[in-house]
Amino acid sequence: HLIRRSITHITKTQFFPAFYAAHQAAITESNIRGGFRGAGLAPFDPENVISKLNIRL
Repeated sequence: HLIRRSITHITKTQFFPAFYAAHQAAITESNIRGGFRGAGLAPFDPENVISKLNIRL
């Protein structure tokens, strides 16, 4: 939102309201569910998690 309005610098007192607004917009049920789904945790899928690991023996 700030960058779209060409605001590239904010003060410490302006930071929290901007952070809070961004946090409120981003923390949605669909984003939370998507995060768990992407991690392979819901539905529980251990193979999805293991397949993303970069293991070298």
